[in-house]
Amino acid sequence: MMFVYAVDGHRTQTRQINQVQLGVQKPGEPPMDRFTVTLIDDNINIDIEYLCTAEGLVGGDIGRMMVSVLEGQEMGDETVSVEPMTFEGVALPHHISPVDTWDAFVEVVLSAPEGVKLIATNNARYHFDSYVTVNVPVGTFDVQKIVADMDVDVGSLLPSGHYTSLTYTQITSVSYYAECIGMVMSESDMNMMLVDIVMP
Repeated sequence: MMFVYAVDGHRTQTRQINQVQLGVQKPGEPPMDRFTVTLIDDNINIDIEYLCTAEGLVGGDIGRMMVSVLEGQEMGDETVSVEPMTFEGVALPHHISPVDTWDAFVEVVLSAPEGVKLIATNNARYHFDSYVTVNVPVGTFDVQKIVADMDVDVGSLLPSGHYTSLTYTQITSVSYYAECIGMVMSESDMNMMLVDIVMP
């Protein structure tokens, strides 16, 4: 199944669900369902893995996109390498009600020349604002309105342990989720609206 979004009214983004795996167990982890979403937007073409845990949906959209942009970049005469991404918390709990809140944390670490590490983090605080009805090109949906306040920091860590923040950004994103479909609309510095659903 593929979802097609209009982004800022002038380009499209597609998200295709594939590689659905049920009850997969990896070393050190309990059995859980997994699926991969292929995201294509302008020059970005990445696969994002999501896990279905007892607490809810775990996935790092922002972290994986940061990796896609940063990995393979050259600094001096060396190419930076990406360490395994850290994700804590859930992107969307299984059961939520209006006024519920939850946290999620994503960290991406890149090894740079001379032992320097570049660290990108996203601390997100979510809350379920309300049930609302939205109209998008594919239809009218009763949705959950989820607000995320995100602190995104990118900095450098020297071998001595000294950390310097290079950029810090605060972002508020409002997403609208419909049952059995997922996100149908989002509002932030990048506005998205569901315009088509392509069945396999």
